[in-house]
Amino acid sequence: MRWVWLSAVISIMIPGPAVAESTVAPSGSNGGLAPEVIPVADWWKSPKVGPALQFIVQEDIRQNQLPQTIALTVEIEAGAYADFSEYLLELGGRYASIGHRPGHTVHGIRVPAAQMPALVQRYDLLRIEAPMSPLARPHNSADDMLSAHQFMADTMGYEQVGNMLLSDGKLARGQGNTAAVIDFNLDPFHPNLFHADGGIYDWVDVNKNGVFSPGYDGIDVDGDGVISDGEVIRLAEFPVVVFEWGGGNNGVVTNADSTFSPYSDYIFLDLNDNGYRDVGNDYGADAYTPGLGEPAFVGDDVNGNGVLDIGEKLFRLGTPKVKAIYDLGRDAVYTPGPGFSEYVDSVVTGKNADDIEFHGTYEATRVAGGHAEIQHMGGIAPGADIIFIDIESESGGSFLAGGDLNSALVWANELGARAFNYAYGDMITQYADGSSLLESTIAELHAQGIPQSASAGNEGDSPRHGIVELPPNSSVEVPIQVGLGQGPYSPDRFYMTLRWRGTANVSISGMISPDGTLVAGAPDTVVEVDGKNVAFNYFGGVSPRGNSLLGRVLADVQGKQLPKGQWTLGIQNASSQAVEVDIWVASQVPWP
Repeated sequence: MRWVWLSAVISIMIPGPAVAESTVAPSGSNGGLAPEVIPVADWWKSPKVGPALQFIVQEDIRQNQLPQTIALTVEIEAGAYADFSEYLLELGGRYASIGHRPGHTVHGIRVPAAQMPALVQRYDLLRIEAPMSPLARPHNSADDMLSAHQFMADTMGYEQVGNMLLSDGKLARGQGNTAAVIDFNLDPFHPNLFHADGGIYDWVDVNKNGVFSPGYDGIDVDGDGVISDGEVIRLAEFPVVVFEWGGGNNGVVTNADSTFSPYSDYIFLDLNDNGYRDVGNDYGADAYTPGLGEPAFVGDDVNGNGVLDIGEKLFRLGTPKVKAIYDLGRDAVYTPGPGFSEYVDSVVTGKNADDIEFHGTYEATRVAGGHAEIQHMGGIAPGADIIFIDIESESGGSFLAGGDLNSALVWANELGARAFNYAYGDMITQYADGSSLLESTIAELHAQGIPQSASAGNEGDSPRHGIVELPPNSSVEVPIQVGLGQGPYSPDRFYMTLRWRGTANVSISGMISPDGTLVAGAPDTVVEVDGKNVAFNYFGGVSPRGNSLLGRVLADVQGKQLPKGQWTLGIQNASSQAVEVDIWVASQVPWP
């Protein structure tokens, strides 16, 4: 028997070869989804509805949070745009406010939830999918306690591309290019995300010691020959996540020695003497204010000796690299100036400092951090600009209440994004065979010659995944450890996704709880388990490429902890062919 651990919260033990049995036939391939006659209340069971959307709707109904208007991604028949548009309007719906392509077959739409029973029966509507993966999680996770301020120094990637030359002999630093970053929360005021094009300045050795000294020396910004209180240099240090080639020094560098390093630190002028740099609305910045705040600078260590010598210059931060932010959860676009302050306020409101994770800052600076004008720690293409798509705020409330990622990708492409970086992922509810509408848009961008970079995930050594082989007409029991490594605690819900190639008749034959309670078959109802009321919901189907998915959600109705310990999942193969089933599990507890 081989063990495959499947999570710090949930694990699975994959048994050896399954044993052939002559047991009761399952309820039908893929759990009996999508019957021919669908009650109005069960519109989400339509074969047109994708697994992720089935999952979200059931979770929303169970938690009484299904929004009145829901965001969807749909596919319509070719040539049906005009008729479908008229019908959508009749339903009280609309197309997405960004990324809408008239005449296209794939669209983001917003529809009153009450009209969904009618929409699913529309003859020219082929597929209806969720606006975003409901369990998307950030990959390449930054350090939680530092991530509100830290940035990324990808020296590993930079060493690979940093010495590439353009046709004119200049270094390829990303100038003139725009990258789209799809991630969770961004600090658009971080100094690493500005071009150092706001002017070149000398520093004044006020204390005459020949050493660059923040707190003493200054910059004569107004050119009057006098260093005023507001022109005294102040030090700004930020934690740095370093990825170096060879891995010798990977990890978070706190970077808090109170000593100026031209390669990693910044300086600013505290014009109002309040002890920190004011940005955005706090400074009264508009879209044209250099650095979107009080003057900030980077030093140009020309001789590379690690200090700023007399005669070496300061470059002022000027143009923001972040050209626009789209927040899926709020279905809103934010641009430099007051819009960035509004966005950041929406991210941090109601959170303690330690709960704020600007993971997107970490990833955006990995792509385009630093400054092409000088040698400064940062990302692979420091001369590039960024369009940021924030998917984090969908985790608050319903995943259907905001925008859709498909439209956001089209929007970013329209704004000039010529490379896309996806820093999230999850396997639950996903066919993962390239057949989803979102994947088709990604493939379309790739076909245009636009690079698409997606994180492989953090699950390589995690206990969330296993594979079991079922011979023809056989069944197998798969033990799942719930609450593993969580002390006395257990999650209030967990999710399973089973996938296999083709349409073999595979089903869930039942589950056994830690106290031995048998839940036969695959109920779509509330069952008493170990003295707790547990809701069993399902999702699944067959992808356009002919691959099958079967999912289950187990959730305590009152939001309390599920029974901790070993659950046993029964899987049955009632077909005449051998099947390899790919199993993923997850809980609502964030990774890891």
